Amino acid sequence: MFVKKRIFISNIGTDIGGIESSFITFINTLDLNKFEIDILLWREKGVLYKNIPKSINVQFIKKPESIYHLFNKYSIRKNIIDYLWFIRYNFFKLLLRPGHIFEKNAKQYDVAMSYCQNGYSPYYVIDCINAKKKYLWYHHGDYTQKGLQKKIDSKYWAIYDKVISVSKANKSVIIDSFPKLKDKVEVIGNLRDTKNIINKSQEYIAENIDYNREYVFVSVGRIVIEKGYDIAVEAAKLLKDKGIDFIWLFIGDGYYYDTINNLIQSYELCDYCKLIGKKENPYPYMRKADLVILTSRVEAQSLIIMEALILDKLIVASSLPSISEQLNNGELGVLCQLSPTTIVDAITKILGDKELQNKILGNVKQNIVDSEVVIKKIIGLINS
Repeated sequence: MFVKKRIFISNIGTDIGGIESSFITFINTLDLNKFEIDILLWREKGVLYKNIPKSINVQFIKKPESIYHLFNKYSIRKNIIDYLWFIRYNFFKLLLRPGHIFEKNAKQYDVAMSYCQNGYSPYYVIDCINAKKKYLWYHHGDYTQKGLQKKIDSKYWAIYDKVISVSKANKSVIIDSFPKLKDKVEVIGNLRDTKNIINKSQEYIAENIDYNREYVFVSVGRIVIEKGYDIAVEAAKLLKDKGIDFIWLFIGDGYYYDTINNLIQSYELCDYCKLIGKKENPYPYMRKADLVILTSRVEAQSLIIMEALILDKLIVASSLPSISEQLNNGELGVLCQLSPTTIVDAITKILGDKELQNKILGNVKQNIVDSEVVIKKIIGLINS
């Protein structure tokens, strides 16, 4: 008699974000006739939650993420249990056993995955889940932890059967930080649903945005320091000073929103740069763009680059190792160093050169996004 394999997957949440979006595509590729899946989420339901198949069992653990969150979002009198929990967690952290704060899951699984490197998830999967195989996904383009935190990560990551990186550049980051994991790191890229992205790009945009400009630029991503939107706004000022007629849409939200908004106002760019918030469906905006621009300081594997390529868009992007990898060292888009002047040079270069545009778009149209290779790797992990 056929028995479904039992899979446990822990992830940060289902709000709009790179890891969350990749996670939703990931679980929707798994055959529910073959796999029984339990999911644990560390944050409350986000806008992408509705895309989780109904037959998947979903549980939540909501704990304060840091002492910052406790002092800024909680009353000590009303949330003394959270404070005591946080103190207890950090005690176990000092003992290099942070996952022991949680109650163990009694169920036996064939495979357990932490689909993110964030927060408690990697420790919980090791300390609280019984599984024959365990895998950790690493989605960040850098590793900057030091001291105790790095010691904890070194201990826990070594217990995983494999650490999954989403790009070759991402793999190098992990190995540079943890040389002993060299034989455990495997590259499995992010998944995107090509047909769904193309279909969604055709949806109507019910917003009052002035597209009657010579050029439309779009950047998509959380408004955080890593995405380099401060540099993008500086570049926008230089473009305005050159007399270029454009509108630049920034799609996303985050802690850096007010800083970027103030910078736009201080440079008198309100008619040129628009912060339009996070969008569950950014693809109609991307479809209308003359350029999709990425100014990230760090990336593991950019989903926005993947999606822009699916939509056959011209791309200008910072020349990070992972981005150079995705754009075939400039064959699929224009790469530049991350500064206002180099971004402006890249933008004006591609806008002013029709031959270059045609060459790049020709390469993009011939670029095949082969999700089957990624899916086979994932199924291979599960069945190994």
